[in-house]
Formats: sequence, C-alpha cells, structure tokens
Amino acid sequence: MIIFGLSVFFFGSVEQGVFHCPNCGGDREYKRKIGRRWFTLFFVPVIPLNKVAEVVQCGTCNTRFRTSVLSVPTTSQLAAAVPAAVAGAASLVLRVAPSPAARARAIEAVRMAGSPSYDDAALDAELAQPPAAVVARLTEAGAPLAPEARERILAEATRVAMADGPLTPDERQALGAVGPALSLTAAQFYGIISMVEQSAPHS
Repeated sequence: MIIFGLSVFFFGSVEQGVFHCPNCGGDREYKRKIGRRWFTLFFVPVIPLNKVAEVVQCGTCNTRFRTSVLSVPTTSQLAAAVPAAVAGAASLVLRVAPSPAARARAIEAVRMAGSPSYDDAALDAELAQPPAAVVARLTEAGAPLAPEARERILAEATRVAMADGPLTPDERQALGAVGPALSLTAAQFYGIISMVEQSAPHS
C-alpha cells in the first residue's frame, strides 16, 4: 500500500536573532523559517510545492509565531531606548541653553536613565548631529516606551532647561519639539512642564 499526501514543513532558516518570546516571557534567540507545502510519500517530504507561511520560531520553547512578533522590542532594546531618548531630548534643549549647569544636568540625566558611561564627549557628539536627525532618533527611541516613560523624558528635558533658571521663550520652543517627537498630547506636554516648573526650587 502506497501512502501519499500533502503536508507543510519548515526547513532551515532565513534569519536569526533575538526577540521577545511571548511564551517564554523574555528575550530569546529565534529563527525565521519559511513553511512550504510538500508532496509526501510514506509521510516523508519528497517534492516541494508552494510557500504557505513564514514564521518565527523560539530557540528555547520552539513555539512558532507570526513574523509580526519581531516588532515587539526586546528587553535590551527597551533598556537602551530610555537613555537614548533622554540624550536626544536634552540635546535639543542645550542648543538654546548651553550653560555649564544645563550640560551637567543633561549628563546626569542620561546616566541616571541607564547609561553610566555617558560623558561630555558623548554629549558633544549628540550636539553635533543635525536637529532633524535628533528628532527622528528621539521619535524612534520613544516609540516602544510606555506613556509614563515618555512623560518622564520630557520632564528630564525640562529640568535640563531649568538648570540655570526659569524657562526662557527659546527653551520652551525647544521643548515644543520634544513633546511631539515623543507622541505626547498637548495636555500631557503642558501638564508635565507646569509640574516641573512648580516643583523647581527657584519657581
């Protein structure tokens, strides 16, 4: 008796990397595989037919997911996003408020956000970037963060601007680029700035 039929098999991998596995609940290595329908003989794949699916397979639990799972940031990506966003936001303010006190506050803010080696040289490199590029990177870094985290980033940028005194019109304008880049609403934007101003020692 000859047994034949059609089955889907996933062979090899077209990409490897690290992703956040929903099943494991943490960062894991993955392989992206292409599934093809095969003609089988005695349950053994013999002739490859059409491609039917592309999946991401966890290297730990072997669970397969749709490729959209790769859009979820990993823990390490999230950890890097916060200091990157703080650095970008602070640099936009420092372009109009380059006082020593503001620079020192900016460096302290980035270090506290998770980048302990951040220093004057790193800040100078950030300031050398075109403002449009900084806004684009700020938007990218802030995208995966929770609203509360994005609000804290704006608050830190406001504290940098106020390191040498009350906010000036130019500093408010600079902060006006930070809010939209972090996808904050007008209510969030004005609320955060007002909160920081009210809590400032010289307010």
